[in-house]
Amino acid sequence: MIRTGVVYFSFPEYGVKVGLRQGADVLTVPDDHATIQSAINAAGTNDLILVAPGTYDELVIMWKPVQLQGWGEGSTTIDAIKAPFNKLADWRILIETLVDSNAIDIIDGQELGFGGIEPGAFFSEEGAGVLVVAKENGNKRFSLNRNRGARIDGFTISGADTGGGVVLNGFAKYMDVSNNRIVNNSAFFAGGVRVGHPMTTTVQGNNVIYSDAGNDSVRIHHNTITENGGIDGAGGGLALHTGSDDYQVTDNFICGNFTNSGGAGIAHYGLSDNGLIEGNTV
Repeated sequence: MIRTGVVYFSFPEYGVKVGLRQGADVLTVPDDHATIQSAINAAGTNDLILVAPGTYDELVIMWKPVQLQGWGEGSTTIDAIKAPFNKLADWRILIETLVDSNAIDIIDGQELGFGGIEPGAFFSEEGAGVLVVAKENGNKRFSLNRNRGARIDGFTISGADTGGGVVLNGFAKYMDVSNNRIVNNSAFFAGGVRVGHPMTTTVQGNNVIYSDAGNDSVRIHHNTITENGGIDGAGGGLALHTGSDDYQVTDNFICGNFTNSGGAGIAHYGLSDNGLIEGNTV
């Protein structure tokens, strides 16, 4: 089915009114699926996942262009603390499965390989509150017209200690991160929200260049991003890296974040054309 057009539905029990593309399904957590991750795994592209109030002890991997909708940042919480021990083990198994099955693509220069105590790929993204990974091409790519507008909306995200609150790894085009409270996360790079990669490189001819992560036309708006920290790299609260063309960062409250490098509030680091940072309180 070709999904075209948007119909708006009200869900009073979830406190939201949302647009749903024709042909898309609505999945609820925990009624239809016990966890956010199981709902994402079962969803199709464009599907709406409504997450009821409560605390979800998960490390979420968003590997499809879906609409992930919480009740509101004061009600629906993703707790990314790495406990119990199987929480991280399950995350690693799923990431490895997605890479091995070619369900997602990695950017140029991103390491591959798992084994030993720590994984070789996604090490600095490990255990983010929500990690967004995607296909570069094909019918499940975020940039396909009918798949545009994937989002993370209406959550409190806290407790991450390696990957940070939200990470858009690569090819998450036309993605919205909105109306969230992202608080008390830490990471190697950008504890709050990170778009792309600060240090990943590839070789072209005789030149070493920073990799374009292809996270174009991302919108980050109406979030509260506070008390997050980064060990390295610019931007403790929010960082946009090479390949974030046409981004919009608007109407966010960003305060009390820390990094050992530069730009503790917002950092534009690398080459990304036509970005807009406007109307934020930093």
